[in-house]
Parts: sequence; C-alpha cells; structure tokens
Amino acid sequence: MKLIKLARPSLVQFDPDQPLAKTVDSMIAHELISAPVVQNKKIVGILNLASAQKKIHKGAVLVKDAMQTDIIIYKEGMELEDALLENNSWFPAEDAQGNFVGIIMTKTLISYLNNKLVNQSQHGQELFEQASVKQLNLELDTIIESSFDGIAICDHEGRGMRFNQAHARLTGLDASHFIGQHINDLFEKGIFEYESITAKALREGRTITSVQNISPTGKQVLVTSYPIFDNEGKVSRVVSNIQDISELHKLSDLVQLELSIESSMGESATSASKYSYQERQYILPRPLIDAAVSPLGEELSESKLLATNQTEPPELMIEQLRKDKIIVKSPEMLKLFNLAIRTARTDSTVLLLGESGVGKEVLSRVIHNTSTRASSGRFIQINCGAIPETLLESELFGYEAGAFTGANSQGKPGMFELANLGTLLLDEIGDLSANLQVKLLRVLQEQEVYRLGGISPIKLNVRIIAATNCNIWERVQEGVFREDLFYRLYVLPIEVPPLRERKEDILPLTLHFIRLYNEKYGVEKHFDPKAISILESYGWPGNVRELQNVIERLLVVTEEDLVQPMHVLTQLSKFKNKVNSPITVNAILPIQQAKEMLEKELIIMAFNCYPSIRKAAEALGLDHSNVMRKATKYGIKK
Repeated sequence: MKLIKLARPSLVQFDPDQPLAKTVDSMIAHELISAPVVQNKKIVGILNLASAQKKIHKGAVLVKDAMQTDIIIYKEGMELEDALLENNSWFPAEDAQGNFVGIIMTKTLISYLNNKLVNQSQHGQELFEQASVKQLNLELDTIIESSFDGIAICDHEGRGMRFNQAHARLTGLDASHFIGQHINDLFEKGIFEYESITAKALREGRTITSVQNISPTGKQVLVTSYPIFDNEGKVSRVVSNIQDISELHKLSDLVQLELSIESSMGESATSASKYSYQERQYILPRPLIDAAVSPLGEELSESKLLATNQTEPPELMIEQLRKDKIIVKSPEMLKLFNLAIRTARTDSTVLLLGESGVGKEVLSRVIHNTSTRASSGRFIQINCGAIPETLLESELFGYEAGAFTGANSQGKPGMFELANLGTLLLDEIGDLSANLQVKLLRVLQEQEVYRLGGISPIKLNVRIIAATNCNIWERVQEGVFREDLFYRLYVLPIEVPPLRERKEDILPLTLHFIRLYNEKYGVEKHFDPKAISILESYGWPGNVRELQNVIERLLVVTEEDLVQPMHVLTQLSKFKNKVNSPITVNAILPIQQAKEMLEKELIIMAFNCYPSIRKAAEALGLDHSNVMRKATKYGIKK
C-alpha cells in the first residue's frame, strides 16, 4: 500500500536554528501542539508545544534544543508495522529521495483502510476470505493498536466493532462494554454521564468533539467522533478518538504560564495567538480541544469550518468572513454566505427572510462590503417598522426647504439619496404602510425620487436589500402588502435559518460573545462544559440576539469566575414568555385538559433547559421511557 499518497503538507514547519520562543508563539497562533522540524528538505525532528514550554523555562533558546529527534519516519515502500512503532497519532513521511513530503494522520489511515474494507465487502461476503482483505484487516488492527490515543470503531447501527488497549486504559472499561454493544447503552445505564458522542456523530453525520465523563471509573476524556461515508453517501462507520483530558489541563497550564511570563516582561504576543488562546480558555476544561484532536494542525479557521463531508469554502468567502469578523461554522450558513457573496457581483434586489435576530443585517453588510459599491457608496439602513409613517416618508425620500412646518431651512436628503452608488437596507419592509408601498414601488421602477415639496426628480443608482421577519407572502394574500411590490422585491430571496437549525454555530458564537464581554467589563470568566451543553441544546427563539444577551447577562450577574450549569438554567427559564400560556387562573378548563397542557409545557421547558432526555426526565421526576412516551404523545422532539 503506497501510504505516501495519504501524506498532506504540514501547516507549518520549523528550522532547528529558529528562536524557540517565536516558534512557540507561532504554534499557539496556528493552534498546534506539535509540528515538524525540517532542514534542507529533510525531517530532523518534531517540536512538541508542551515540552518546548518546559525547555524555555529551563533556558533553551533554539528549536534544536527542544525538539524530539528520536522519531520514526515513514519512507516509501516501508512496512506499515515499522512505521507505527512510535505509538503516535501521526507520523512524518519522506519520498524515495529522502525529502520531507508531509504528515500522515492515524485517523486518515483508519478511514482509508476502513473504506477499502467496506467497498470490498459490498462485492460479497466471500471476499473476506481473500488474502488482500485479511491484510487490510491486519493493517487496520495494527494502526489502531499503535495509537497512543484511544480509538474505537462502531458500525452504522452504533454497535462496537473494534477498540484498542489505549481506549481501555483511558476509560477504565473493558471490551464487554463495547464489542457488539450499542454505544448509547452506556449512557442509558448511567456509565456515560452524557449522551454518547459517537451516537450523536452517527445520527447527525458530522464530526463532533466533546467531553465525556465515565461514572464508574471517574475518568474524564475528550472524544472526537468522525463519521465515515460509503459510496452511497450513508454513514457506514464512526471512528472515535479518545484522549485523557488531564493532559490538556497540563498543556493549558503551561501555555497560560508562558502568557503570564510574557505579560509580566512587557512582551506582547501576536494578536492571532492572543485571540486564539484566550478564546479557548473561556470553556473549561476544553482550552485546546481542537488543536489536541489534530496534533499537526488542521487549520481550524478554514478546513474545520465545514462538516467532514463538505468541500472547502472559496478563498474569497474566507477572506470576506475574516474581514467582516463573521462568526460562522455550520454548513448551512457557509452556503448562505457563499450565495450572498456571489449575489454581491450583481445589482439585483435582494429580499432577506428569517426570524428576528438571525443575522439579516450582518448578511446585508457582507453583500455590500463584497460588492464594488463598497468603494463608491455607503451602506445605509432604515427600519421601516420603527419610525411613524409621517416621519418615515421624509426619512426615505428627503424634503425641500419649507416643505412643512419645522422643516430644515436648507432641506434634507433622504436615505435613497444618501445611499446613491451604494446599498440601502430596508429593514422590516413588511411593516411598511400601504401609502408608502405605492411610493416605494415607483422609486424602484423609475430609479428616481422626488423629495417632499420638490418638483424635480433625482436620479438614483442604489442597490436595494429588503429584510423582513414576517411571512410576506401571507401579507400579500391578506391584502396588506402589494403584490406588485412583492414581485419587485422578490428577485433574489435569501432565507436565513434560525439558530436552532444550525447548532454548530452556537459554540463559536458563544466563545465570541464571552471574549467580547470579558474585554468590555474587564473580567476573566469562563464556562463549565455542562453549561455550554445547555446553551447548545436550548431552542433560542430569539436567535443570535438572544444568545448574545444571555451571555452578557451571565457574565454580569454571575459572581463566580466559573459560570455553572445552574446559572445558565436560571437565566434561560427566568425570561421565558408565559403570558400566553393557557395554564392560568384566568379561565376555567377541564382538569384533564389543563393537566395535558401543563405536561406538554413542562416537557418542552425541560427539553430546552437540559442537554439530554435523561437529565430532563430526572428534573421532571419521571423515568426516561415515561418522558419519551409523553413527548411522542404531544409531538415534542428533542
């Protein structure tokens, strides 16, 4: 097997004579915990972040003073077993000329070999007797056992197929708990404190990283589960990588110590390294989770933006998202922003649809900033529902001197004029009055505007973006919104999904808001992982705006530096709207009907507040099966 084809370029590589302190800064900036050391195209060592930190404190100056030189290198034609003697999660690779060509990840090998096994097995069970398939199985077992990290493989039903000795060492559980057993049974039996990460990756078809607590042994591990897809695009296997969380704690302490030393000496770290590390320390105990999962560094800002089975986002989109400081990770939103950037190349009218607080204004700014109008005109926005009709007309179209009592003696340009050669966002367009709908339609058709009291038209060159959180077509059918104006606006509709439908964005948004308000209020607070799980499972009816407000409120009202799950639950339940609840004493209802309504409301609230059905059942004082039966009865989904 030519493993050399699986090698990929290393994100960064160092020279042995480089200053050690600067390379450590670079590793933190790129979110790496190890990197290759190369000289004259030859691999001469590996630099580990944790050991480099220790060496710096002992006086080491250059990379060669801290790098690991006793390493195994895969060379073209080398036996797989020999390459894996080092028991690492990766190994460097050389070509036939002895030149360093990149790194090969253990998880890449597992996926490669497992896919070959799956593909060959689809041709018939008898093929498993062939020597080639037996060799593949042998190689796969060799890779799994060679890894220092725990590795487990489950089939498409979530039943354990393989696991290594490192898995048993890290979890404290033997083969009887995994082989042939459904992985989520461990959660149902109380062995896992949280729902199985493997089961979640299998269900959602994406890579998931989270912390898992093993109740009987008291172990805490970091689990990353990778789905593997067959030729039909279905999940055929899930490969899980397990790491000891205590090692991450030690690494976090070392990095924090180094940053503290730099601060006390008056040295400033690069903005990239400061942002990256501080962002991660807001969740404990997961300070460097993503870097730890991929030791030689998948670039999180790009390749991990998408789910495993997605393609890389275009460079233009990556650059624009960085420029506008957009926080996005879910495949749905990445596709949407890609569409928005492509839309920016035209001057067509855009209609943004979506619930309040989903980020329609942010998307409209991306469209403007990506277009050529960003250099020729301004981005102007106006909320059509926040200004009385009598004032809105003058705000939109402007007025001449003396047009009405109290008017400016020199007149005033309207929003359309101010946005000339630029972009005008008409927010809450669905709340526009019938009278102004007629005038707006004329402006859009003629591309000219008359000021109030004016007699001469003013020619316009404006890109129109309209936004609304209502079902505007329903308003057309009700006769509240003009049908001709609807079709004038409905040229390029873009619907922004609510936050509850793109849960991958909750964690990065939460990290962003924690950093933002920590800096604003001069505090250094962080979140317990269980508190983060509650945020990720909550429904967020107010979307991103509500998430932002909740994070700010938690950082202000929580006295401790660590935000606990109970703090989050208190804030999420305190402000839930119950005004329209039928379970009030304002009316008489049959007891049975009131009981069913109350049950339904309580189950919904428990599902919103707790990360798992098991925890929700405990809070309600019911067993798991009873809650599931009632949820099915009322049509409630977790």
